[in-house]
Amino acid sequence: MQKKIAKAKGEAISQFFMEMFSLYKQEKLKEEFYQLQRYGSKKAKEFKISEAERQVFMERR
Repeated sequence: MQKKIAKAKGEAISQFFMEMFSLYKQEKLKEEFYQLQRYGSKKAKEFKISEAERQVFMERR
């Protein structure tokens, strides 16, 4: 299957796998980012940190 796809795209199989790995890695990083974002949002709610307070804190850094 991969050979057919690579051939249809006019790529070498190794190039095809490098592209697939790169896409997989991007998706995993995106997933990790969103998980961390949800975690941070949950913690901010637990500590009752408002968006305005968060922005003031970020500006002071």
